[in-house]
Amino acid sequence: KAIELYEKGLAIDLKTHGEDHASTATAYVNIAFASDSKGDFEKAIEFYKKGIAIQVKVLGENHPTVATGYGNLGRTYNSIANYDAAIENFERGLAIQLKTLGEYHPSTAITLSNLGSTSDSKGDYDTAIVYYQRALTIQLKTLGEDNPSVATTYNNLGLAFSHKDEFDTALEYYDKALTIQLATLGEEHPNTASTFNNIGLVHHKKRDPEQAISFYSRGQAIQLKVFGEDHPIVAVSFGNMGSAFKDLGDFDKAIEFLERGLNVELKTLGEEHPNTANTYGNLASTFKRQGNYAKAIEYFERCLAIQLKVLSEDHPTTIATYGNLGGTYDWAGNCEKATESHSKALELKLKTLGRDHASTADSYNSLGLVHSKQGDFEKAVECLNQALAIKLTVLGEEHPGTANGYNSLGLVFSEQGDCDKALKNWERALAIRVQVLGEDHLHTAVSYGNVAIAHKNKGNLDKAIECLGLELQIKIKQLGDDHPDTVNSYGKLAWSHDNNDDYGKAAEFYEKVLAARVTTLGKDHPETAISYNNVALAHYRHGNHDAAIEAMEQAAEIFSATLGPEHPNTTGCRQDLQAMRGNQEEE
Repeated sequence: KAIELYEKGLAIDLKTHGEDHASTATAYVNIAFASDSKGDFEKAIEFYKKGIAIQVKVLGENHPTVATGYGNLGRTYNSIANYDAAIENFERGLAIQLKTLGEYHPSTAITLSNLGSTSDSKGDYDTAIVYYQRALTIQLKTLGEDNPSVATTYNNLGLAFSHKDEFDTALEYYDKALTIQLATLGEEHPNTASTFNNIGLVHHKKRDPEQAISFYSRGQAIQLKVFGEDHPIVAVSFGNMGSAFKDLGDFDKAIEFLERGLNVELKTLGEEHPNTANTYGNLASTFKRQGNYAKAIEYFERCLAIQLKVLSEDHPTTIATYGNLGGTYDWAGNCEKATESHSKALELKLKTLGRDHASTADSYNSLGLVHSKQGDFEKAVECLNQALAIKLTVLGEEHPGTANGYNSLGLVFSEQGDCDKALKNWERALAIRVQVLGEDHLHTAVSYGNVAIAHKNKGNLDKAIECLGLELQIKIKQLGDDHPDTVNSYGKLAWSHDNNDDYGKAAEFYEKVLAARVTTLGKDHPETAISYNNVALAHYRHGNHDAAIEAMEQAAEIFSATLGPEHPNTTGCRQDLQAMRGNQEEE
């Protein structure tokens, strides 16, 4: 409706003033702004350019209004992930502002913030931080410390450091933003709620979903009070809560929050809205984590149908959904559909982003891994080499994304049985992660685990155990002793010591796994029974027969109660138990 009215206004301006008039330029800009809000970015770019061309002719190139036009055009390019074009237009606007308004002007600070935001979206976090800090310096000088705009820039800095996984620094900036907002805006303000949400996001990224939920809840309480339940912002808050519960493994609670958010969006925004599509996508992701691939595919298809209707096929979020569908089909074992979806995502990225883009590399990477599962290692390596070449060009050698490329190649060579090439690629990924992310990063732990696999497959169990020990140290430090990922590392170490004939160490680590299983799953669970069985066998091989028999009795009892007395696991345990008792009597 707005566009319709603006177009009528444009027709009047053209008739009254002609093309080269400031009022006509404003009409073009209004249509562009409304088109941008609607998601019709192609039309927005076309009309912003028309408006700028008239403004340059009427006002001259070096005019603050022209700088604003370049800023609007930059934001639209940013929306379609054309970051280079966005930066080019922001820099044009900045050059004009520096010439006409000077460095220390609020408008200059805004453009610097826009450059920071685009650099952040591009993945160039260090450049983003430089721009944000320049903006902050201007704001502190012109506005003073206790100003909401300063709080916004602290928030932006927090976001950039969060993207760098420098979580403590991110929290420092978010705390500064929150302090200013509480002093100037008060507790019950949407901006304050947003900062609580951002702090929650950092804790979420730190794999502390419980702490994340605590901050999400504080932000949500403010939003509910200010906006009421039926508001799109509250729906986003429900989505964050859902995501945190998903990562806690409480899928029922996650789905409950996501469905609450969906109901709000259906009521306030309607079915055919990007936010509604996004929530369908989040629900799909949760069903995928739950292992309900059929439901996940159904919801990703709903998400995609909306995006195709309201955003277009070439929109970045639509393309991302094709990729998510591909990943879900992959997990569901439907490699043919996975290849189809990943190929579509790749086709669209090549069209919209070009070959030399990190996101294009990600699609090549996903396709390569699917080809590997299909046993087509030649195609798999071809795709993964394409992905790695792009990452080396776009990101450079020393970048986490490049490490991921080496890691994927290692996986395929390992599947192919080429242990030497697998080890070479995994060791390169490890070296990059240690240098860029640090020794104590969880991705570094993953690399130590992969290198351990390669050494194990080459028959070098001592080296595998050394790497698994380093993996375990990082997980204990970052996640704690009882986290499922840490427990998984204890299990891998136990298996490795067992196969290396160090049964005492194997029993020690199997006991760690057993304690965690009892705590998280309860004693009467098949997984707990498996742990008792592993403990029993390790103790028996170590010569500790009494402990072995006691543990095997527990395993047999739990298997019988949970799976039934005739289940193969139950009968197998009883046979082992009988053999242990018989050997003990003979001794």
